[in-house]
Amino acid sequence: MPKILFLFSNFHQRAFTGQSGTVWQLAQSLSERFEVHVISNTDSDAEKNIEGPIHLWLFKSAGDPTPQYLLRLPRFIARIFSLKPDVIHVHGLPFIVYASLLSRVTQTPFVCSFNEDITLRPPWLQRLIARSINRSEGVFVSCEYYRGRLLKLNVRPEKIHVAPFGLKMDFLKNQLFAAAEPYDVVYVGDSRKSRGFDVVCRMAEAMPEHSFLMLIRWFMPSGKTDCEIARQLPNVKLLEYPYAKPLFELIQSAKIVALPFRSTSPILPPMTLVESMGLGKCALTTRLPGTEELCDDAKSICLVDLNDIPGLVSLARRLIRDEKERRSIGQNARQKIQSMFLEQYAPFLSFYSDMLAS
Repeated sequence: MPKILFLFSNFHQRAFTGQSGTVWQLAQSLSERFEVHVISNTDSDAEKNIEGPIHLWLFKSAGDPTPQYLLRLPRFIARIFSLKPDVIHVHGLPFIVYASLLSRVTQTPFVCSFNEDITLRPPWLQRLIARSINRSEGVFVSCEYYRGRLLKLNVRPEKIHVAPFGLKMDFLKNQLFAAAEPYDVVYVGDSRKSRGFDVVCRMAEAMPEHSFLMLIRWFMPSGKTDCEIARQLPNVKLLEYPYAKPLFELIQSAKIVALPFRSTSPILPPMTLVESMGLGKCALTTRLPGTEELCDDAKSICLVDLNDIPGLVSLARRLIRDEKERRSIGQNARQKIQSMFLEQYAPFLSFYSDMLAS
């Protein structure tokens, strides 16, 4: 059985939407076709080697893992020589330079997936990443929006492949509306303004007759005041990760999903929006760069204006009352996500097959 080695950061965060969760879904989907190995950092107390359907080598680094990855480079190289994987798959923009070096030293082909904005990195790192992509024989996979950002840095167009990926398949397999909907509105994300958390708090204040479920991944210092407001509202239930129930069950427990983003998510398309639409939920969100493919059809999503809170509240009330309309929007949303993601891993299997054949 061919061997594939995944290298990505923050294994301990894999259970919820994010970088590690995105690539962990891919690794799990391949475990019946490949002998899958994972190297990653975690917040546990000691280094661990865990054997199972997926072989894990985990080391402690709960903060910024970059220094640990640099310090452990000789050990990683030794591990790769010992393991002899057929393909290395790294995930994350900074790993491009790292993977290029690993591949050159070990003579192992690699795939690099990423869904991060290179323009958020220092100029010197942008140039280094762009040069590594152009000079490397690796395969690079991202979304159309981030591909465009790289092309502006003179990365050759043929170097970046476009493929949506990272959605848990149970989001597409679960039956629509199988669960009760005791809540009217659900919010999923961090307690920060860039995610629109404060907007949802204003909605909850203006809609005391409706129940809100707020699923908070991280409590951010900037959102402290809004959290205090939310906790004081009798119509709000605020939960912090880890949740007692699976995320898909919690999303399904509300009639509509409010995701009024102010700025583009570091991960595109935003997985909370993709997951909500994949579950057939009616989502209220904003049109932002990198989300165009999700927001191009008014029949599958509701676009809102953050400067018009009364209008947003009025729309939410209407959709809560009108079951037929919101379920029609949710069904169209689910079909859109199915068309984008049902075959999400096929391009990667093609990349791996080409590497194995060569």
